[in-house]
Amino acid sequence: MKILSVEPLAGTGDRNVLAEVLEEMGEVTRVAVDPAAPLAEALRLGLAEPADLALFWRTEAVAAGLLAIGLRRAVIVPSMAPRAGTYWQQFAGAARFVSFSRRQHEALQAHECRSAYFDHWPQPAGAVPARDFAPEAWRAVFVDAEPGRGATHGPRAGMPTRGIVAQQCRHLAIPDLTIPNLAIADPAALPAPPRTAASEGGNEGEGESPAEIEAEAHFVFASPAFGLAPGIDHATRRAMGRGQIVVAPDVAPANETIGHLASGILFDPKRPTDLPALTAQTAERLSQGARARAEIGHRMWLEDRPRLISVLKDDGQRWVGSDPSAHLGNAIQQALHRRAGGA
Repeated sequence: MKILSVEPLAGTGDRNVLAEVLEEMGEVTRVAVDPAAPLAEALRLGLAEPADLALFWRTEAVAAGLLAIGLRRAVIVPSMAPRAGTYWQQFAGAARFVSFSRRQHEALQAHECRSAYFDHWPQPAGAVPARDFAPEAWRAVFVDAEPGRGATHGPRAGMPTRGIVAQQCRHLAIPDLTIPNLAIADPAALPAPPRTAASEGGNEGEGESPAEIEAEAHFVFASPAFGLAPGIDHATRRAMGRGQIVVAPDVAPANETIGHLASGILFDPKRPTDLPALTAQTAERLSQGARARAEIGHRMWLEDRPRLISVLKDDGQRWVGSDPSAHLGNAIQQALHRRAGGA
């Protein structure tokens, strides 16, 4: 089976989690395209050798450019760019959709598009670091810039900032907030670090890599660089796999990943300091819930793989009860009960 995988240029989209699946299905040619020049890229692809399956990962604009010259055997994994329903309707009969966002999946179906929903979870860390859940030992991390990107993140409506996170730490009684020293284009463009116990003691990631800081922290505060970027919420899901409590605004994609006070903490972006009171027992329970959610999510992703391959091949198989979120709450509660019983 010849497969063409059309993906954005490096650094312009989230990682294609279907790459490994495609490699199992056949001979894959991966083509990087510039999302800013969809028509030119569509013309280039239109001259390419036909494939048995064309997968457009976050590149629906390029797929749209191919409609006029014939778009066949195509599967689109849509980007999270806001688009009108009429935009998606142009693909009816020409392409199928695989969505990793429930809201997006439901919107596509509402506009008569063939869409299948999947929930990707990476394999959790091998072992959860031993943590002291006494409140005086709580440690938090806020990743304010993306490693290796050399980018700064200006304020966005409803998005956490250093100042907001410092206030949230005070409300949650977290004594230690660390903001790692990351590669940024202009350090002077960022606000001064919050005056928490950690920063007053000179602790802003010195002597530790961002990965080490992230792995040890009890709490991880989501940011546009960590967990709130469009696409699959890889960062949050990896943190949950380490048993960390992610604190995030109640917006997508975070609220499609985190169960409030079950596997993390969600807050109203308009009232970011309206947070619950936490005890050592609550924090430990949330940590266990996060790990359980990540373990169950990964297991369900693997179990759903045959359906994914069937959808990509469009082999006509019917799948009953294939919603990966069905009975998820019960599965998490059972996992926590078993873990508590074995303690």
